[in-house]
Order: sequence, then structure tokens, then C-alpha cells
Amino acid sequence: AENLLDNVIDAIIARLPEKRGSRKYDRKRILDDLASIKSVYVPSLYESVYGEAGHFDHIESAAGAPREVRYNICDPIPEAAHSPVVTDRSAFPGRFLLEMSRGCPHRCKFCLASHSAEKFRPAKMAVAAAERGLAATGRIGLIGTAFTRSSQVERICEGASAAGAGVSFSSIRIDRKTLDMLSRFGDTLDIKSIAVAPETASAKLRKVISKDISAELEMFVEERPLPELERLRLYYLIGIPGESAEDVSAIAEEAARIRKKTGWEILISVTPMIPKPHTPMQWMTMAGEKELKKKRNLLKKAVAEHDGVDLKIESIRGAIEQAVLSKGDRRIGRAIMQAAKEKPGRTDLLKEVESCGIRTVDIIGAMGDPERHYPWDVITHGAGSEKLFGEFIRAREASEE
Repeated sequence: AENLLDNVIDAIIARLPEKRGSRKYDRKRILDDLASIKSVYVPSLYESVYGEAGHFDHIESAAGAPREVRYNICDPIPEAAHSPVVTDRSAFPGRFLLEMSRGCPHRCKFCLASHSAEKFRPAKMAVAAAERGLAATGRIGLIGTAFTRSSQVERICEGASAAGAGVSFSSIRIDRKTLDMLSRFGDTLDIKSIAVAPETASAKLRKVISKDISAELEMFVEERPLPELERLRLYYLIGIPGESAEDVSAIAEEAARIRKKTGWEILISVTPMIPKPHTPMQWMTMAGEKELKKKRNLLKKAVAEHDGVDLKIESIRGAIEQAVLSKGDRRIGRAIMQAAKEKPGRTDLLKEVESCGIRTVDIIGAMGDPERHYPWDVITHGAGSEKLFGEFIRAREASEE
């Protein structure tokens, strides 16, 4: 949004009344003006159309509104976003946070970042921002997707080392370049705990989701480039299409093997796989609550057999709620409002969705028809639906092997 906000603000100001304090303004003209700005979506200018069975059919745009609102990419990112305030009273006490990148060069089939943000884009002027941070604190925190690919990371580590400061990051995508960087700056890095996301311990499922860092994870375990590391958090998915009981048990086995080899405390963090719009997996059928609970219980039993390995599983019902919010149409808004009114702070979203005449299974079930329209079709990201559907077909074929 960075390079669009000035245009949006100017359009609004141009239509405001000259008399200060007056509430007389033409809302419709303001919205029409905003809709004429490239990459600005005005929801009220679009109407959802439903079929006879009550299923979402398509979206119609009002006269003058673009049929598709194409994403805007700020390329390059002119300056790395960073902490404007450093304080011990923040979520990350005394740490200067620096966003190194956006987008992702990898094409994992389940991930929105790699499909909606188009290409990987390192931020500019990150080194200069880090120098300002070092003037305020001795703790620098780097964030971003696949950010270790940025050439500026090593320069920031070098500057921090020269200043006697530490650099940290909460998670990484492991590759050879990252391992070399970790080995070179291990003493500078202020890291006792780090997260890595293998997603699955199954060779077959790695092919399904197009993510395989198994060799790199093995190198990380063998080389142990972070001398201060005490805890490794491993992120996994359950409910991947084609997943078997053996695939689930393999998660515990992989974590136990790493624990035995390194002595690190291992935390397995597990999330049900949620289909997301604008990704190949928007067409997948999400695993049902009964199936996910069965896999959760299987994993709990497998992990309990190993010392030094802990397990955290995200709420299964919460994951289904996320899928409903992710793939639902505008009618979900009514359910959200009703749930908030009924039990403020303790919403039962799925119950309210059903009471609005919307079947949860229709939302999170398969939508494998490439010709079918979706509630988010009005927003166009980098990859077209034809390309995404082709990737989904390849994932489905891999899951059936």
C-alpha cells in the first residue's frame, strides 16, 4: 500500500467539505473516485450473486468499477520497515526489529506469501536502518520471508559484531547459503531458540506441497552452526492430502532423532492444513474434524514415547473456523456479527455460520472445478487461476501415488 496511500488520501480530501466540522459530503462520489485508482478495491461497488441452492455463483461489478482489481507491488521496497521505538516494555523487549524482505522465491503450494506477493523482494537501505538501531540498542531482530537470501543480512551481522551487539531471528528457511551464514556469524547471533518448518516428515507429502528441506535440515543438525542454541521448534502440518497414519507418526520419529543427536529441546508445533485463496490448495478438500482429531491423538501417543520432545497442536475447531473465514463469502460477515452479539468474547462461529443457512462443508469442501467462480475472484494476484489450478492437479496426482 505504501505507494498508493497518497493517492487515496488525496482523493478523499478533494471531496471533503470546505467548512471545517461539516459532515455534509458525498460518500458515493468519494467511493467512485477511489475505485478509479489502480489497485484500490471498493467492496460496495460489487455484488455477490447466488444460485438456486444458495451457493455462491459470481460477483457483479457496478458501472465504472473495474471487473478485476489487480494487486499493486511496491518494487523495490524503498526502505526496510523497522521499529520506530525501542523499549523494554514491548513484545520483544529492547530489540530493534527490521523487515528484510517480502514475497518468497519458493512456490510451496499451501503458502499465500509465495503466490500473492509475486517475486521475492529484499528491502533497500536495511543496513542503514540497522545502524540507526544499533545506536539505540545492542539487540537487532531480523524478520521477513526467506530473508536470509538478502545480501544485506551478512553486512548487518558484520556491523553488529563490530559494535559488540547481537542479531537474532525467530525462524529461518534453511538452505546452503543460510547454513554458511550461520556458521560464519554464530558467535554474533543472539539465538538460543529458533524455528524451522519442515511441514512434513514424509517424502511423498513433500512432493505434494512442493517443499522439501529434509537435506538442509539434516545438514543443520550435523553442523550445529549456532553454538548457543538450546531449543529447536519444528513446524509441521497435518491433514495434507494423501497423508497416512505412518506419515503422522514419522513427525514424532524425526523430532526424536534430532533430539537424540543434538540434545536440543525439541518442540513440535502442529497446525491442520488450511486451504487458502490465491494458492493451488484453494481447491483442496480440508480434512474434517473427526479425521484431524484422530491424527492429533495418534501424534500425541507417538510423541509421548520420547523424552525431551514436546508437542503443541493448534485448535482443530479453530483451524476449521480459519478455513471458513478464509474461503467464505460475504454472508460470513452476518455470522460474525451474530456470534459477537450472542456471546461477546466467546463466539461460536461455526454454529452461527450454520444458523445463517451456510453449510460449513460447502465452504471447506472440494472446489475442483476450474470454471467455478470464487468470492475472491475480484482480486487478482500474480499467478492466474489457470496456473494455480495446474499446480493443484499436480499436487493431487502426487497425493494419489
